[in-house]
Amino acid sequence: MDHKTYPGNDPEGHIRAHYLGQMDAYQRAVEAATGRPVQRILMHLPARGKVFEVSGPLDQTHPVEK
Repeated sequence: MDHKTYPGNDPEGHIRAHYLGQMDAYQRAVEAATGRPVQRILMHLPARGKVFEVSGPLDQTHPVEK
């Protein structure tokens, strides 16, 4: 899980536009270090009070339901 400050109106678009490369690098680093696949990639936007899951080939985001 990564934490980002973003109070804007399009958090899913913002994540896709700004953070997918970073999440891909994190995923590859964790998999290389552990030898195990990453199960989930989560982005926490505390200013919005939401957690988003990045899924698919790192191009889809959706809110994680509480």
